[in-house]
Amino acid sequence: MNSYDKITETINPILEKELKTDAEIRKLWSESIHCYDQRQTFNKANEVYDFIIVGAGTAGC
Repeated sequence: MNSYDKITETINPILEKELKTDAEIRKLWSESIHCYDQRQTFNKANEVYDFIIVGAGTAGC
């Protein structure tokens, strides 16, 4: 066994644990955003606008 194999054996379990934790956090975040979006109502159908900005890009409009 060379030094690379020793490092790989050490890193893989640590990396695997971190990736699982990260995946769980992302899943919970995604589910919370999805639930939040489902609770929101859109009641701006009666609003009237004088203009609509299209393609503001990086201008910050």
